[in-house]
Amino acid sequence: MIRCTLALLSALALASPCLAAAGKASHSRITEAQARSIVAAMETAAKNRDARTVASYMSDDCVVTTSFPGKDGGKKVTRKDKRKYVADEAAASAASSDYVYETARPAIDIDASGKVAKASYKVRETYTEQGRKVQIVAYEIATVELRGGEPAITAMDVDAVAMTIDDRRIF
Repeated sequence: MIRCTLALLSALALASPCLAAAGKASHSRITEAQARSIVAAMETAAKNRDARTVASYMSDDCVVTTSFPGKDGGKKVTRKDKRKYVADEAAASAASSDYVYETARPAIDIDASGKVAKASYKVRETYTEQGRKVQIVAYEIATVELRGGEPAITAMDVDAVAMTIDDRRIF
């Protein structure tokens, strides 16, 4: 059975020059450049299916929350800590091939306090699993905060809105 993997449903460069560009924070407010840089680095790692590197951009207490339509018409929601995210992504990567990860430039919104940034973007994942072509589309929101003066992803919220298997719409 095809599983709705969270390589997409979450979701995230190899030791990235993007983070170097973000630099250390000189104060307690996060900047748009810092948020954009860490999300770009995370997304590069996700495109490479490098879950360990994705997780390296997450805070230790980061939670990845994924929702998608359930069979009863409601939403099914799963939550994973960083360790579980890495384990699940490694298993998903081993079980699939022909992986393509596409994402759009995120919209960045920093709260009034300057302490929390939200990066919102659309993701499309396509891969082959058990000989079947799977495509998932989701909207993601990465929450970025300064931890020890450095930007870190403190939460990932993934809302899967479409899934097809062999061009047959599942949701």
